[in-house]
Amino acid sequence: VAISKRFDYDISVNVPDAVGFWPLNTMYKLEDVSGNNNDADSSNVELVNKGESHGRPCGAYKFFGVANSWVHYPNNGAFDTVKSITIMSWVCPFGNAGPVFHYDPSGNGVQMW
Repeated sequence: VAISKRFDYDISVNVPDAVGFWPLNTMYKLEDVSGNNNDADSSNVELVNKGESHGRPCGAYKFFGVANSWVHYPNNGAFDTVKSITIMSWVCPFGNAGPVFHYDPSGNGVQMW
């Protein structure tokens, strides 16, 4: 039995441009591809290829679950996220627990553990 409905309304939503986007893969490495030139820097992480990245076709970064294993996303003034923020990550946990994302280390910003 096929069920069909017709909707006569438009639900257009204005979505702002991304303030930062870091694929963290073998193609773009730590480059911010949003166009805002906030390229990341890192410490004690390893860029792994497709065969070692648990199905990620362009590779991924491996973090070691220690305090000095991180990627830092600088803010050149483009991070104006007053009303909302979207954070996406693909995590394949192994080893030590630790933060996945931490913004505003001096306060109570956004944290994902």
